[in-house]
Amino acid sequence: MRSSAAPFLRLPTGVFLSGKPKRVLPFGDSITYGTGSTDGGGYRTWLQACAAQDGKAIQFVGTQASGPSAFAGLGLNPANEGHPGYTIANTPVPQSGITELVSTVIPATTPDIVLLHIGVNDVNYTAGLATMLTRLDTLLGSLVTAAPSTWIIVAQNTPYNFTSPEFATYIAGIPGLVATRVGGGQKLRSCNMQTLFLSDLADSVHPNDSGYSKMGAIWYAAIKDLL
Repeated sequence: MRSSAAPFLRLPTGVFLSGKPKRVLPFGDSITYGTGSTDGGGYRTWLQACAAQDGKAIQFVGTQASGPSAFAGLGLNPANEGHPGYTIANTPVPQSGITELVSTVIPATTPDIVLLHIGVNDVNYTAGLATMLTRLDTLLGSLVTAAPSTWIIVAQNTPYNFTSPEFATYIAGIPGLVATRVGGGQKLRSCNMQTLFLSDLADSVHPNDSGYSKMGAIWYAAIKDLL
């Protein structure tokens, strides 16, 4: 069951957002797009509200648009780079991948922060199951090359209601992959979306409003000091 907006995110009258908004690129698949949420905004509505509670402003960027134009008394930019059905890369999986979008999306959006959540669609294909982390590493390399001064926050994916040892291995390997790149001086962080429960899902894959509100809080904790 989908939940309604949490009352604690209703902002006080006259809240003042200080500073120049950071340009945040939500990058991924249908979960980034907001599928499963009541308003279509997914975690982005909740993330912006979390930031606003601290007087911080976010400007979402991307070539896609989904979600409301206002939330909890705030104007909301529905821009994002969520592509339903997309995988990490289009090889060896016979499906469009977000790696192939980097060279055009990054110059077009010039983000300060990228929020990356990708991988669940790769599990739908037999090809490449054992190389998901390798393809994610290639994607991260492409992002770093395209935007070396941009912070990239990589999520350990939200849970989904299927059993997949390969997906579990992928999720478990993300922090180490990120740590290796951080050790090389790159501006990356990881965050853990596995703290959501299956009850936070609208279906077998996509979070409901409760799940998306938790995602928003997790993303905010990961970028709070960058805003």
